[in-house]
Amino acid sequence: MRKIKAIPTKYNGVEFRSRLEARWAFWFDRMGIAWQYEPEGFNVCGEAYLPDFRLPDVFGGVYVEIKPKELKGAEMDRAMRFVREFDGELLLICGLPKFGDYSCVSSNEDYDKIVFADCRKCCGVSYIGLDCKCWGDVCGHTCGEYERFPLEDGPRIIRAYESAMACKFGERTDRHGTRPNDGPTLSEMMQNAVRDTGQK
Repeated sequence: MRKIKAIPTKYNGVEFRSRLEARWAFWFDRMGIAWQYEPEGFNVCGEAYLPDFRLPDVFGGVYVEIKPKELKGAEMDRAMRFVREFDGELLLICGLPKFGDYSCVSSNEDYDKIVFADCRKCCGVSYIGLDCKCWGDVCGHTCGEYERFPLEDGPRIIRAYESAMACKFGERTDRHGTRPNDGPTLSEMMQNAVRDTGQK
């Protein structure tokens, strides 16, 4: 089987090793999740290990590996050694930022499969554990809504998936994407909410 070569892609001033990584960076931006691309490497049992992203505001700072398909064999072993040796939190995201297409596991949730979700009341980002039927905060919660499960198919998260998949990198490479009708960013939604309530 021939291996498909990754396409280096520039987005928001950053040169990504693959278009898949750029799409996830775009999605993180649409959801208001701060990210750093390949911020530091580690020596894991004598091998170099360079996680794709660090999300500084998620779980106190989580590393992320982005892959087109599930990690297996040596790649999975190296990722797990990183978690053990550095007591690091790691999200393994496999697939496209598209509803129903990706799988994500968290070392923090004992490798339960999770999906990202919208808070029902505010612009917060949550996760839902698919195996344990639990959920938790990812970032941005301001409403205190912890009674009802968040929405994995909420309108904002679906718009973010659609925008990430539609982005034509190179035409417009800022964090707002390529189409003017993508819908508001998180900061725009928060400004609108403040304006609507008359708060400053």
